Amino acid sequence: MTPLLTVVVPVYNVKDYLETCVDSLLCQTLSDIEILLVDDGSTDGSGALCDTLAERDPRIRVLHKPNGGLSSARNAGVCAATADLVGLVDSDDYVDDDMFELLYRNLVKENADVSACTIYSCYGDKINRFGDGSYHVMSGIEMIGYSMDGEKAIISACPKLYKKDLLLKTPFVEGKLYEDALLFGELFVNVSRVVVEEQPKYYYVHHEGTITTATYKSSKKDYIYAFEHNLSLVREHCPQFEQVTFYRVLRAYYELLDTVILADNDDARADKPLFKRFLRKHLVALWRCPYIRLVRKCSITLALTCEPLYKKVLLRKG
Repeated sequence: MTPLLTVVVPVYNVKDYLETCVDSLLCQTLSDIEILLVDDGSTDGSGALCDTLAERDPRIRVLHKPNGGLSSARNAGVCAATADLVGLVDSDDYVDDDMFELLYRNLVKENADVSACTIYSCYGDKINRFGDGSYHVMSGIEMIGYSMDGEKAIISACPKLYKKDLLLKTPFVEGKLYEDALLFGELFVNVSRVVVEEQPKYYYVHHEGTITTATYKSSKKDYIYAFEHNLSLVREHCPQFEQVTFYRVLRAYYELLDTVILADNDDARADKPLFKRFLRKHLVALWRCPYIRLVRKCSITLALTCEPLYKKVLLRKG
């Protein structure tokens, strides 16, 4: 029989984390699920581990494909999903055992197209909790304004349950980083009804080093592109959310500025003037922005006026 939902798990060189992820899905209180592991050309034995895990439980299915990146693996998984509802879980993360029961229950209750919860953001032993327990039903356009302030950590594609047709009509953009943010606006301008329960159920695990070990490649400008694209969609479809979406553009620029100030490579040196030029141009708007804390406004101004001192501050924080 067709399962109630398919959970798509893209897999690429995550041998040390995959079992924790899959175990959290096998323990779901909503057990009528398909777990689709999409091996995206792994080279560390993750693909073989997928096959081993599939032998443990008939709900696990494996799709092997050549490496194409996260968006490619997600799109392939959505296309191959058996169920009409699809969830996404990254293979180095894990979830609470009742996450999909909560998402499914709310989606059916509200006759929604998308059901969302929030996340735990995990940095080693430090775990930040997002969500105040509130419950909301809204349009897709309202979801854009609701999410852009960054306080709910809900732009991520993962802590959600979707009607499969939505992801077929609006697939993830391949060849770009920050694919979740890039999909967000495109998807939700076409969604009729969304339900959000601000309960953290998804553990987003950060494996990167500290800020002092930050690296930079020019491809990271995709972060800026994603929110500039969202801003253009907001201006066209829901201009009432322009200010909060422009804040996310500002945030993308100043967060990348932090990275390039610490990174000593050709890409960083090439892109640093671009970031500074934009922030100087919009410094008044930045200071007037209600979504940026005063200490952050001061630190950005310091970065633009006395970079060596600001770099010392960053290194001390790292």
